[in-house]
Amino acid sequence: MPTKIEKDIVTGTDTTGHEWDGLKELNTPLPKWWVYILYATIAWSAVWFVLYPSVPGITGYFHGVLGYSQRNAVNDAVRAVAAQRAATMDRIKALSFADIRNDHHLWYSQRRRQGARSADATLRRRWHSEASRDPAGR
Repeated sequence: MPTKIEKDIVTGTDTTGHEWDGLKELNTPLPKWWVYILYATIAWSAVWFVLYPSVPGITGYFHGVLGYSQRNAVNDAVRAVAAQRAATMDRIKALSFADIRNDHHLWYSQRRRQGARSADATLRRRWHSEASRDPAGR
């Protein structure tokens, strides 16, 4: 509760009546434009809350009026990549590991596409050293 509302001597503004160690709090409300922006963001968030998925519950979550789901977008992207790689993956499934290792296109092309040339060099060194230590003599 305010103790005593009075006018500030320097600014001529009313005080709130609060005082701490001789410092009095001025009653200066927020600018109208700031308050309107605050109300607009609250309204925007309420609309967003209704349109898009939100609020988790015990048995699931509110799916939103639009029915949008990021999960669908991710699943579509994964399906597109799987379709793009299908021919290469079928080829890999049909070959043995030794045949894959001997097929430079299968073995190195994916690494180069990802820009991992230094990883290729490391893997090549590792494979060559493992091949020289192969107990079966292959």
